[in-house]
Amino acid sequence: MPNKFQAKVKNFMDKNNLNSPVENRMLDFFDEVGEVAKEINKMSGYGTKKTKL
Repeated sequence: MPNKFQAKVKNFMDKNNLNSPVENRMLDFFDEVGEVAKEINKMSGYGTKKTKL
């Protein structure tokens, strides 16, 4: 039985038609994480200066 949080997420996913296969959701997730990493690398001069996050 899903907990309250899982039920809330499921309702949101159903309401917004976001029920793509888990493989595609994981690819989207890693794509976004890569974008964040790219911006952090730019901010740090690719490791040449300290960056406060």
